[in-house]
Amino acid sequence: VAEGDPVGVVTARGPHPGYPVKSVGREAFDRALAEAGAAGADEPLLLANGGLVAETARFALAWVDGDRLCLPDLALGILPSIGRARLAELATRAGLAVQVSSSPRAALDGRPVVLVNAVRGPLAVRQLDGVDLPEADVLARLGTAFWPPT
Repeated sequence: VAEGDPVGVVTARGPHPGYPVKSVGREAFDRALAEAGAAGADEPLLLANGGLVAETARFALAWVDGDRLCLPDLALGILPSIGRARLAELATRAGLAVQVSSSPRAALDGRPVVLVNAVRGPLAVRQLDGVDLPEADVLARLGTAFWPPT
């Protein structure tokens, strides 16, 4: 995926392995990435136990629901990433409420979704499980503000 290009995401079959810190034990993530690639997608959506939205193999994930930026709960065993924290900070500055929750996969349906990490910044998700997702102007604005001017 080129910088700034929208990405395609598919829900992975395997469960999210859960981990509190960055890990070199990436076998489950590598399998999920291979599965996504075979399905023609860029990233796998990893679900925690109970089918709850967690993250992808290389990115934190957020979505817009009305005037809220929604983030998966860190208690699900996802990485408390710098990119996620920066996105939440920018959302608050932009007047969005930031909601952290344990949400089912269906919470993403028909909503703008963004992936983010500190290296790549935010990337819009164009498709989830083969279904086009809407864009959100607020996510574009957050993406522009992600990197401070030098």
